Amino acid sequence: MTDTWLPGTTYAPGATVVPTVVQVTASPSPANANFADKLNGWNASAGWVWNSDQGYGGSIGKADLSKYAGTDIPLVNTNQVPVSVGQSITATCQVLHGLASDNDATCSVSIYWYDSSKTFLSRSDGNVIATKHGHTWERSTVTASAPAGAAFAAIGANGKNVSGVSALGCDSFSWNYTIPTAATPLIYTATQAAAAKSGATEPNWPTTVGATVVDGGVTWTAGAMTKVQWTASPLMDSAATEPAWPTIVGQTVTDGDVVWTCTTPKISDSNCPQTKYVAIAASKVYAADNDVIRFSATSDATDWTSTADAGFLPYGLQNYGNTPVQALGLYRSNLVAFNANGFQMWQVDEDPANAALLDAIPVGSVYHKALSPISNDLFFLSALGVRSMGISGGSGNLEAGDVGVPIDTLVQGAISALSSDVVPLATYYPAAGQYWIAFPGVPGDASFF
Repeated sequence: MTDTWLPGTTYAPGATVVPTVVQVTASPSPANANFADKLNGWNASAGWVWNSDQGYGGSIGKADLSKYAGTDIPLVNTNQVPVSVGQSITATCQVLHGLASDNDATCSVSIYWYDSSKTFLSRSDGNVIATKHGHTWERSTVTASAPAGAAFAAIGANGKNVSGVSALGCDSFSWNYTIPTAATPLIYTATQAAAAKSGATEPNWPTTVGATVVDGGVTWTAGAMTKVQWTASPLMDSAATEPAWPTIVGQTVTDGDVVWTCTTPKISDSNCPQTKYVAIAASKVYAADNDVIRFSATSDATDWTSTADAGFLPYGLQNYGNTPVQALGLYRSNLVAFNANGFQMWQVDEDPANAALLDAIPVGSVYHKALSPISNDLFFLSALGVRSMGISGGSGNLEAGDVGVPIDTLVQGAISALSSDVVPLATYYPAAGQYWIAFPGVPGDASFF
């Protein structure tokens, strides 16, 4: 299961997450493209300086490459944006050659390409402005595609000035870059060597498959959500010594390659009656709670509260006598609830609105563990002996002729000898077609089948 990223959480190698929100890693526009804010937003190599003179189109400010600056002098925008391999970008800038002799001062717009760790890969240059042309601004343009391994790009220029006559200027950078949209959503897999915790703030997620980002002690690698990749690896190994086990639910401890999480099997929902009289039917758990029968949400035994899913059956409204429910069983997919004086049969369903009382008969049982389904019937232990739901429900009494009548005297004797804290136990032995019942603690440990 893939969860949403959480801060300060231990992630083992191979764990996968998705971002909490869709993030944009950078603005498409170059930073300070017209040099109105001096050289802020640019990585300017030695030789590039800001000039407050009028720039291209009457703007104030431009970048100048000083006299005798040298050759191959880069000026790179700090806004590195994500790209996909093969993505085409067209970039332009304006160049003012100055008064230098032809080819003594030159400049071209450039696109700088970087890999997923933002390490420089290569550069794509536009047409070179190398002559004066009447001391006017001229455009340099480049159209290039992201090379193999490229994950980020930045706009910039590459200049030369070996003249001692004047500086060379450039201004007004722009491109048609658009943020690449992944064809499918991305999922991020923890690829660090051992289990580690994520950082306090969500990382700037990469947007290309294979790109990585460090998040606290976790390294996340981007992958396409529609791809299934299988990697052979050894099973996780515990450490050589036992860890200090946490005792608070939700806490984790790292044990070699394994991360253990402290959990509890206890159901904490206050509406769960925590009773020993339980039956499972219609994808729910039914539990006796004095004069009601509570049931869990469908397919979720931990939820006893959800509206229109969890709830209770009003057993007490049709109760025989004033004793609580003491046994629950199933008869032909219906729930049968007993107290000392009688039983009720309920139709149950995943939808609580379809629950209905089918019958109520004054035939009781208080021996929950002696109930056992037998083929299409339900055998139970009453005060008079072993009886079946088919006969008792049909006749409305414990009349002679039911399955347990031949041994009633023996069973009644065993019941009378039971200790108050001991209950009879029963099961069905299908191979022999037999219902077995035992009375622990009774002299001779009486049992019948």
